Amino acid sequence: MDQLRRKFLEEELCKEAQDPFTFDADLDCIAAFKLLFHAEIEMFLEEKAKERIVQIESAISSNLPWQRDNPHIFAMQSLLCCGDPLPPKFDHGDLSARLTALLGKAKAKIAENNGIKEASFVALSLIAGKTTEELSSTITATLNSFGSERGEIAHKSVPRTRVVNGPSVESATATDIVKELGIYFDVV
Repeated sequence: MDQLRRKFLEEELCKEAQDPFTFDADLDCIAAFKLLFHAEIEMFLEEKAKERIVQIESAISSNLPWQRDNPHIFAMQSLLCCGDPLPPKFDHGDLSARLTALLGKAKAKIAENNGIKEASFVALSLIAGKTTEELSSTITATLNSFGSERGEIAHKSVPRTRVVNGPSVESATATDIVKELGIYFDVV
């Protein structure tokens, strides 16, 4: 985010600070920041999901226990709708095969992802290891709002949109999102 801020907002932030009342923002720079920052969020969420899949696959291939460290698997299975009824007899091999199939569907879900709004955020969070109890309605609302604004910018020309804010507002919003996601994913 810092690199995007320097490239697209730094000059605008300086101009805004010098004369906040008559400041004329370069809306294209601010829109570019918003579009690219959205892409960064999307990539971060996808990477967190991929990391968890790699951890589980590593545990399975090493014959290490994986179930206790991954309580989100049930929610993932429910989300991805890939569970056949359980067989009448418990079999570790069958369980591993089912998990491998589930991880394949999770990878496909990540590859098909296109956004950060609620459906994407929930799916990627569950794949990344969050349980349904851990899902954050606050972050969901923030990402829904940000994703909607980004969508408006992406599908309309900048002069026809009302969602491009001043550089200080966009910078503060981005900082808040990074902070919230850092806390949510324990990467602060």
